[in-house]
Amino acid sequence: MHLSERGYRIEHVPVRAIYQGQKSGIKLQSFFPKVSIMLLLGLHQRVIRNTLNNPTLPLVMTWLTYILGWVYNPFMFLVTHLSDRVHVSQIRRG
Repeated sequence: MHLSERGYRIEHVPVRAIYQGQKSGIKLQSFFPKVSIMLLLGLHQRVIRNTLNNPTLPLVMTWLTYILGWVYNPFMFLVTHLSDRVHVSQIRRG
């Protein structure tokens, strides 16, 4: 997560798993919750850092509606998504 934030280009390369008859030792019941929490926290930390470093009106609106969605009304998540799309379109325009 931090590499892309620092400007490194990330590329996905397919890798074939070779177990030679062995079973994976990954336990799904413990793996998915741990990784999900790690990704959720990492994403929120990155968004908070970006908000503090470069606040814009659509970004502030995204955070405001996100918090209101959790506290007040789940319908606000739709508004959160729309304000996020406005913010992303502004980023892409440069």
